[in-house]
Amino acid sequence: MHIFEPRYRQLLRDVLAAPEDQREFGIVATRVVDHNGRSWYPIGTSARVGDVDAYPDGRSDITTIGHRRFEVIDILEDGSPYLKARVRWLPEDTESAAEDSATRAAGVRATALFARYRSLIADDDTDISDLPDDPHLLSFVLTAAVPLPTQKRQQLLEAPTTLIRLETACRFLVDEIAAARLLPSIPLSAERLQPDQAN
Repeated sequence: MHIFEPRYRQLLRDVLAAPEDQREFGIVATRVVDHNGRSWYPIGTSARVGDVDAYPDGRSDITTIGHRRFEVIDILEDGSPYLKARVRWLPEDTESAAEDSATRAAGVRATALFARYRSLIADDDTDISDLPDDPHLLSFVLTAAVPLPTQKRQQLLEAPTTLIRLETACRFLVDEIAAARLLPSIPLSAERLQPDQAN
């Protein structure tokens, strides 16, 4: 991530002032509600700050990794230059997903569909050896790896279980494969070429 706006420079300073194991901030996608304003999707994810490359003019390049999902309960009005909220951390089925045969089978199918999709848009044999075997982690890797509109990406993020997320990802991948076969030279639809409302 490239940090350059004054409010996010302040956010980064505040995050880096916290103990190392607490250096995270929340990310939520926004949606346009009318011509005058925006609203937030209720489910977001925290991002842990890793490496920070600071520039002399105050800008920074940072690496982050998604950490845990949350539900926004209240937006806090405390005069901060950046948005603050009270959140509820969402439960994850990490361990049970790894042991559930249906979830593991959905992970195998999703991996195969992703490899097929990548081979169509990249015109090569995609190496899927880097994809995680853990179905829970895989479900989030695929959410990030496939270029989807914000609404579909949010649907994956909000899925209550790993199995539902993987099954939904499979449906999306089937659609993407069909689109890539119809338009092999244009892997992204017009909808995806529009400015992303998550910014």
